[in-house]
Amino acid sequence: MNINDMPMNETIKFSDHEFISVMMTRIEDEKMIVQYVNKTNGDEVARLGLWGNGNSELISIDYSYWTCTINGSPATNTDLSDLIDRKLGSVNINAEQRTINFLL
Repeated sequence: MNINDMPMNETIKFSDHEFISVMMTRIEDEKMIVQYVNKTNGDEVARLGLWGNGNSELISIDYSYWTCTINGSPATNTDLSDLIDRKLGSVNINAEQRTINFLL
């Protein structure tokens, strides 16, 4: 989905998996917030900022929900905390397998 196709300040359900829903909200001309919500309890398990130019940032993450790697190597909670509010090269998320690979 192209960011320009999204209405401003309106949350849409982008995808729905067995255990997680992905919600997107366009908050600026070229920025959206993506929320990953655990369907079993309604908790937000990850929040990312995404820009139209492909940049991304990690805003928050539930460390216990995901198995995470950074550039393919296992990530500790401290490693993930260091990524908060940092611009990332790319983020590959597999909601069904509950994995995230952050590329710096």
